[in-house]
Amino acid sequence: MTIVASFTLSFFLFLVLGFRSFTHPLIYVTAGVLLAMGGWHIQTLIRTLMLKNQWKRRVPLSEPPEFKSATTGKLLDEADFTDAIPVSVTEHTTRHLSQSPQQNRNS
Repeated sequence: MTIVASFTLSFFLFLVLGFRSFTHPLIYVTAGVLLAMGGWHIQTLIRTLMLKNQWKRRVPLSEPPEFKSATTGKLLDEADFTDAIPVSVTEHTTRHLSQSPQQNRNS
């Protein structure tokens, strides 16, 4: 529908206002843009039809492999709260994150 509309509008612009002494240059620019839009839509339509035909002709792939499902709950160890790490070991391990990026971390 866009193809028909753009070519029709371009044709009527040239027919009614084209090649007269009082015609503004933007009329010609608009008609040219409408022609370009119509051409663009035609080539897009042709490429889409070619792609649809190519998809119809392609050989289907072999069956996709089946994946075995596994539950992750069985893969994880049970939580052992008797083997917890004391807070004194981990309390100062993220101090470098509070420093600004401009500072050198080596100093």
